[in-house]
Amino acid sequence: MLSRQAIERAAAVLKRGELAILPTDTVPGIFVKDTPEGERRLRGLKGRDSMKPFARMFGSRKQLAERINIQSKMQKLALERLLPGRVTLILPARKKGNEPIGVRLPMDASLRALARRTGPLIATSANLSGHQLRDPASLPDGLVAGVALVEEDASQEGLDSKPIASTVVDLTGKRPAILRKGACSIWTVARRLNKTPCLASPQELNVLFVCGGNTCRSPMAAALFRARCISPRVNVRSAGLSAAKGSQAARLARIVMREQGLSLEDHRSKELSDELAAWADLILAMTRGHLLRIRRRYARFSDRTFLLTGFPQPWPHGRNIDDPIGGSPGIYKRTYRQIQLYIDSICPKIEKVLTQAN
Repeated sequence: MLSRQAIERAAAVLKRGELAILPTDTVPGIFVKDTPEGERRLRGLKGRDSMKPFARMFGSRKQLAERINIQSKMQKLALERLLPGRVTLILPARKKGNEPIGVRLPMDASLRALARRTGPLIATSANLSGHQLRDPASLPDGLVAGVALVEEDASQEGLDSKPIASTVVDLTGKRPAILRKGACSIWTVARRLNKTPCLASPQELNVLFVCGGNTCRSPMAAALFRARCISPRVNVRSAGLSAAKGSQAARLARIVMREQGLSLEDHRSKELSDELAAWADLILAMTRGHLLRIRRRYARFSDRTFLLTGFPQPWPHGRNIDDPIGGSPGIYKRTYRQIQLYIDSICPKIEKVLTQAN
């Protein structure tokens, strides 16, 4: 977020046609006023191919409406329910003959205030083309030298977290397409648009199952999911909120799974970490207690965290999966059947996300 003074400084620089690096509600960005000359300068600084378009950032719905041509109910719904937000929407441009335009109406109110002062801005991530985004404190020297202003985030939010880029959603077809996974989850897009988006190939979907000790329920669920959902674009892991590192799956869990033709012999427990939570596109918890702990610890991933039994409906939908630890073989088999029931219902939903739009 920009302070009031930073908004004034940035507005002055951008109105002169110069470039600025600013914090955003997603990743640090390079901004310039939306003019042909501004775009030329930005491409030169980034080293970006002339065929790859930049997104535009707007300060209000009125500014945005002047640049786009809404052609479907889905596009209209997206404007109403996804904006402002941590998304870049691909929409038809108003001018005939123009290619579709990527637009942002950011969640960050200070950025919207800035764009209302300057007019629409061209915005792109603060990295050189073809290079990964670096920590905001260590921006590439070539970028810093080419801009007139660099502003820091005035808030304390996300200072210890790796920034996440906006989710890019193409709305020019009959079905929304996720061109880039990002800060807004696939499931939020689906719920707000009342339509399952497709995840554009070759992007992969990462699914994480979480329980307490990572020796019974979550490894059983992960093994079942791998057996049911065999798409090469799906990656599956499991973890525990209080797991001891490197423990085998519980003996009775191994036996029950072996009876089903599945193996947990190679499983070794691991604790849920920042890295694992950031890796996952879908986090499925076994109980409400697990879900609430994950949401408290990793608040920015809340919209990708669900109860296994509730997905794709968010909290508080769903019920607990019973913990079989210390129980009889019959109790382990009952837990297996519970998990199997919900895995079988989830797999078609995952497969639909991976099916390309028409």
